Amino acid sequence: NNIKTNIGYLFSDQCSSMKAALKTILPHTLHKLCRWHIMKKYKDHLALLYKAHEKLKDDLNAVLNHPLMPSEFERAWKDLIQRYNLQDDEVMISLWDDRHEWISAYYKEIFCARMTSTQRSESMNRILKKNFVKEKHDLHLFAQQVDKCIQTRKAAEHAETVANEVNKRSIKNC
Repeated sequence: NNIKTNIGYLFSDQCSSMKAALKTILPHTLHKLCRWHIMKKYKDHLALLYKAHEKLKDDLNAVLNHPLMPSEFERAWKDLIQRYNLQDDEVMISLWDDRHEWISAYYKEIFCARMTSTQRSESMNRILKKNFVKEKHDLHLFAQQVDKCIQTRKAAEHAETVANEVNKRSIKNC
């Protein structure tokens, strides 16, 4: 069987030695770049662009956050670049050149639980460690506690959705 399937995914910063090691050690793991790290790397330059172009930050975030197919993303990016005349901006060129490594449109076929950065997984790790999982837990207890965490979060999200719907109805009836 010559078909290679990815058995997982991993987000990291732009460390080239890590990328090379991952290809060797975890050859069937999809390696993508963490969006948060990329945006942090260019934050000073982006801040200057945002200062020069009042709506650029919102427009850029809209392009990055909207769940697009690759061709839609590319069209939206090119429109953004033209609208703000950023064709020669080195950071925007670099972001474009690396797009396959960090833009979710290019790995839609891989289930990543909507993660685009290490930040969300680190946040989930913190929640698990603080409220649900202890170091001494056996693997089956770990699995039960992770499930409990997921169910607790789903219940909280559901309660929030119900509360929002009730509030909307109350506002409508005023």
